[in-house]
Amino acid sequence: LRDRDAAVKWFTEAALAGSVEAQHMLGGMYARGKGVPQDLAKAAEWFRMAAEHGDDAAQLIFGLMLRDGRGVPKDDIAAYLWISDAVAQRPDGERRDIALKALETVARRLSPDQMHEAQERARARHAPGDLIGAAVVRGSEPVGARPSA
Repeated sequence: LRDRDAAVKWFTEAALAGSVEAQHMLGGMYARGKGVPQDLAKAAEWFRMAAEHGDDAAQLIFGLMLRDGRGVPKDDIAAYLWISDAVAQRPDGERRDIALKALETVARRLSPDQMHEAQERARARHAPGDLIGAAVVRGSEPVGARPSA
């Protein structure tokens, strides 16, 4: 028990000092209840902190938490943005495919107005030429957009 408490203390100190790895690790600990009582709200806080510092895995996890309303209020537009951030950072391959599939799932749940808002916000978050431009927002149709009737 003492070692576990020491690990949590160390990770917390490191996370608060800016260690993205420690932020991500604490998010996982709280999400799974490993070494700490399970607390999805705290998990979301730590994953968001790591996501804000560019951790693509944390961006995907936090986006999924927003999509599902786990530890945070459900918000499909915010989920789309965080998951699109993860997609933008991942090179082609299996990890990118996983993030794209999650993004497409969220995109299908958005109304046309919500999709427009998400697309505009995603464009504002990413510079022209970012991978996000090709991967998520294709011309005027974002990934997962429903075809016009």
